[in-house]
Amino acid sequence: MKKFTKLFLSCAAVAAVTAAVATSAMAANLTGDLEGAYDPSTGVLNITTALTGESTVLVLAPDAITETDTTIADSEILYIDQAEIAATTNMGLKGKPTADGVYTVWVANAADNFATIKKATFRIGESETSTIIGGDTSGDGNVNLTDQGQMLRYLAERSDNIGNVGKAYEDPTDPAKKIVVGDTSGDANVNLTDQGQMLRYLAERSDNIGNAGQEIEVGPEIAPAE
Repeated sequence: MKKFTKLFLSCAAVAAVTAAVATSAMAANLTGDLEGAYDPSTGVLNITTALTGESTVLVLAPDAITETDTTIADSEILYIDQAEIAATTNMGLKGKPTADGVYTVWVANAADNFATIKKATFRIGESETSTIIGGDTSGDGNVNLTDQGQMLRYLAERSDNIGNVGKAYEDPTDPAKKIVVGDTSGDANVNLTDQGQMLRYLAERSDNIGNAGQEIEVGPEIAPAE
């Protein structure tokens, strides 16, 4: 099982699925590629999937996989099993988890050698989120030449003290990702691509140039690496 788990996780790491998170007073609803809900009072997770036949289901605790640490401890695996699944499946999670956070559910189908992977998340507790504006590096709620100048300085100097450029926040929809101020392309980096998008946005004021000028929901700030 450990060998298979490593294979499954390596496949899961490349799945490019972004899931929004929903909360409920009684149950935590799944969002993403799967439908269903988790009931903290019983510890039972219900999932609905179009996959049938032999599949592996993996449920991970919050922050089990992060951008800098992909090692998973046994205590962070709340459920793992490879078996025949139906369209709707109920499973009991280890320890009936009730701690606040975003939990991740993976389902991989054995019929195509685990090439088909479905991912969803559910949240327990309230989300600590705020809103930033894409491209607003000065933090004044607008995107203008001040932000453009700060991005130019940041790219030239790579200083952490130029407005908010480079400041990172948790992505409230996916605990393994981050949102970076000044990153208008959405690749979690600030580079010449973002600089070019900012120039186009200031010239055209279009809503379709990366995330420039758009409201972005972010989680708590990520402390910079020392």
